[in-house]
Amino acid sequence: NYEHPYSGTFDGNNHTISGLSINNSSTNYGYFGLFGAVGEGGTVTNLTVEGSITVNSGSNVRAGGVVASNDGDVSNCTSEVAITVEANIAYIGGIIGSNAGNVSNCTNKTDITATANTAYIGGVIGFNGGSLTNCSNSGAVEGTGQTANGAYVGGIVGSNSHTEIVMGSVENCYNTGTVTATGSNAVAGGVAGINLKTVSSCYNTGTVTGTTTAGGVVGENIYGTSPGTPGTVTSCYNIGKVTAPSEGATIGGVVGANSNGSTSGTVNGCYYLNTVAGSAIGDSSG
Repeated sequence: NYEHPYSGTFDGNNHTISGLSINNSSTNYGYFGLFGAVGEGGTVTNLTVEGSITVNSGSNVRAGGVVASNDGDVSNCTSEVAITVEANIAYIGGIIGSNAGNVSNCTNKTDITATANTAYIGGVIGFNGGSLTNCSNSGAVEGTGQTANGAYVGGIVGSNSHTEIVMGSVENCYNTGTVTATGSNAVAGGVAGINLKTVSSCYNTGTVTGTTTAGGVVGENIYGTSPGTPGTVTSCYNIGKVTAPSEGATIGGVVGANSNGSTSGTVNGCYYLNTVAGSAIGDSSG
């Protein structure tokens, strides 16, 4: 668990661990995965995990098919762990729930569903405050926000640095699964639900649907009121359809929302098919 994180080296030697089964109903703060927490200096590599995680908690939950919370190095891992979570605050990813370490060459192949008052849901990582490179997702990713705090849902990461003091990067990653954000303040992105740092050389081919905001690559590339915290999206593309179930939603072929009225994010060298959305940036700023 988080109080006693794994700090050794686990090399799966390209083997598969099957039959992972976690079914938990608790009001306690929880970490759910093959590894609850990997600490600084810890390494998990060359591993496939198969199974399921089901959590119904009134508290805060971190869940990932391989690691719930990572401060170490995770590489060359594949998750085929179906994840379903109901919680107060949810950090849920196909590979890792929340990340402050280094993650590379990982793939999620299974569906992820979460409902929470505040939800960060990603095909690979729920909340990323570290380095993520060369990763992919093909599972369906769905999140429902039950309060104004909302749901941030992404094909690769739900949130890439949701605070300005946390550094996060997403590079050379791609998503082919459907991405859906519903409920209150529901934001969906083909790669990242919300981005406050850097997303580069990534692409999406899956359908993206967000009740409030949807972007083919990034849902929101800005956070907060003036001056806010802007993100950067570089050399990315989207060919997946971008939709919203209701009128008044902000949708874009590359980025859904890029401005808070006084500050705008940066979008460079990106493209999309004009048959999947009406404009590159939903609020036409950037």
